[in-house]
Amino acid sequence: MHPSQHFYNITDLYFLYYVSEYNSRIFQPFVLSEQDRLILGPNIDAIAQYLSTLPRTLKPVTVSKLDTEEPSKFKNKIENYISPSKSITYMLHSQHTANMKITITVHNFGYGTIKACSWNQFNSEETMACQQLNAHKEINLIDNYTCIDIRCPHIYLRIQNATSFYKCAEMECKLPDQVRYIIRMQNTYNSAEKMIFINVFVTLYLYLQLAVFNI
Repeated sequence: MHPSQHFYNITDLYFLYYVSEYNSRIFQPFVLSEQDRLILGPNIDAIAQYLSTLPRTLKPVTVSKLDTEEPSKFKNKIENYISPSKSITYMLHSQHTANMKITITVHNFGYGTIKACSWNQFNSEETMACQQLNAHKEINLIDNYTCIDIRCPHIYLRIQNATSFYKCAEMECKLPDQVRYIIRMQNTYNSAEKMIFINVFVTLYLYLQLAVFNI
């Protein structure tokens, strides 16, 4: 079995195969997901082009399910900079949304304006909803998202169309025209599974106690 089959369920792992055209048929069965790629040599520039299209990962804060109290809310944030000619895409994998209520907020600092967009895996990018963020503006791009279906979609976010005030001066700035923003994610954990587990454990414990007394 190829290593990619062992890691197929790891949401942050992608496989890129850079091979000759002669060997391409050997590696074709190893392309197991839509994110994996098979690139034929000698087009080495295609590697950089592919890597630039991969979405960055959004993850909610994870905790032990049995250690949470109701209601359980956890927050995480990502700070980044974007140039006017670029776009940055993020993906929230459906694996991270089970039993969660998700709110994603985008905050724009005073370095310019940006546009924040979102869509899901079942819809095309043409249907994405976008909002313009002026300087010092904050919006809830995704508000209390929940999925009760068995098969939930991945959620995508994109920051794009930046216009700059040329105020970026800190060390993290690559260029003065970059625009600074923060993505904040709050997830509320649904502890229904915890309560079910506890109820099953208590029932099983009482059953075993009765069985012991009846011996």
